[in-house]
Amino acid sequence: MPNSVKVFYWVWAFSFPYDYRYLPFPEEPTGLVFIGFWIVWLGVGGLIAIPLGDWIAKRNSS
Repeated sequence: MPNSVKVFYWVWAFSFPYDYRYLPFPEEPTGLVFIGFWIVWLGVGGLIAIPLGDWIAKRNSS
């Protein structure tokens, strides 16, 4: 995977919105709820980064 895509994924992973007002958390979120949302956030980032990396690798190899 190209380095630019790796950087994109790490920036995505740690740009998790820590402002709880914008996330659909319950009234008193526990650490487990927060970790669950972060895992989903990482999964969405992976679903963006993997096809993007494949596309860039194919484009550069042509």
